[in-house]
Amino acid sequence: MRVMTKQHHLMKEIALAMKAKDFARAVQLYEEDDKEENYEVHVYAGKSYFELKQHAKSRECYVKAARIDSEREQAHKGIVEVGFDGDDDDDVKFVEEEVIPSVTFLLQKASETEDVEKQKQYLGKLGDGYARCGEHLYLEAAKAYRDLDDLMLKENDDASSVGGAAAACSIKAAKCAVLFTEGKAKLSASKAVADAKSKMIVSRKDEIRIAKEASIECFASLAIETIPFLDGYFRTK
Repeated sequence: MRVMTKQHHLMKEIALAMKAKDFARAVQLYEEDDKEENYEVHVYAGKSYFELKQHAKSRECYVKAARIDSEREQAHKGIVEVGFDGDDDDDVKFVEEEVIPSVTFLLQKASETEDVEKQKQYLGKLGDGYARCGEHLYLEAAKAYRDLDDLMLKENDDASSVGGAAAACSIKAAKCAVLFTEGKAKLSASKAVADAKSKMIVSRKDEIRIAKEASIECFASLAIETIPFLDGYFRTK
């Protein structure tokens, strides 16, 4: 009972500090106390660290809270906030391992409650998250943007009312699909070049022929991967 009373007092003190926008005080209270497995305390600390622009510590607190109770939304929202709005834009690992699963969870919750505005918000975040992770997830980004585009058009009978936003989603989807397949094409071309280099080149003519073959391999792979996706995408419109 003493532990619960102590934790309740800590939460109250941190909440008061946050209400007064004294985030440094909230963090001090958090760091000085035994947090134990208290979801709210970790969430409050995550927000306080975020406001103080200590994004690494903010992430740590939100992730701890999400591990304590993965079914509550607050910690996931914090992870998304610090993942997209923090200063470590190049931290792909955090985005892939924490942000994307949190966005997916929040998107599912929004779908269950049929909250279309939140669905659109999280589909956009999902596409951005996948795109930030690099070429191995570009196709997933394209699918998320396509779903966002579909939702926008489905929500409005008058397509012209969302024309600009829907067009932007279509462009993002197509761009991500091309980037994804371009990466695969480059791998195919690199393999062709590597295979060629392992063979004997006896003349300049052989060298030019091998370079041409590698280029053809690259463009062929790009077309094979990209065209079916784009064809299927635009056929659904």
